[in-house]
Amino acid sequence: MLTSTKLGLLTAISALIALSTGCAAPEQPTTTSSTGTAIQSAVETTAQTSTTITDEELASKETSLDCDNAQTQTEINACAALEAQAADKKLNEVYQQLQAKIQDSPQEQRLIEAQQKWIKFRDADCEYAKSQYEGGSIVPTIEAACITRLTEQRTKDLEEYLEEASL
Repeated sequence: MLTSTKLGLLTAISALIALSTGCAAPEQPTTTSSTGTAIQSAVETTAQTSTTITDEELASKETSLDCDNAQTQTEINACAALEAQAADKKLNEVYQQLQAKIQDSPQEQRLIEAQQKWIKFRDADCEYAKSQYEGGSIVPTIEAACITRLTEQRTKDLEEYLEEASL
């Protein structure tokens, strides 16, 4: 049975994920797409509710979750989703910096196309990874871990491109 604190936390997590799955203009792709929907769905199913929250409320919910000592699969799934969200946020920051650095150059369109193709690759790869656990309560954790791993690697790649663009 969910306590009101856990229910509130899950609602916050699902709202966080819902916010991150919004559509972006083609010239500024984000890394979030259909894979976030599966995480959101799993959290919403557990929470049985979804609302939008402010950044302050979200920060409060994030600090109330002890991810170092997560005990239930629901808590582990929520922590994995938060980690994926943090990785996505950092990647988008680096992507925006790189795009600003190469603005109006031939590389800008190449970057946009590469990022869009990378998102499709990431989604397909993580879809495969989670399919091995289909029907299990661990699926959101597997998917979020895959997203986190690939997103962190992509961020490193973009950071290298940013350094090269500075030369």
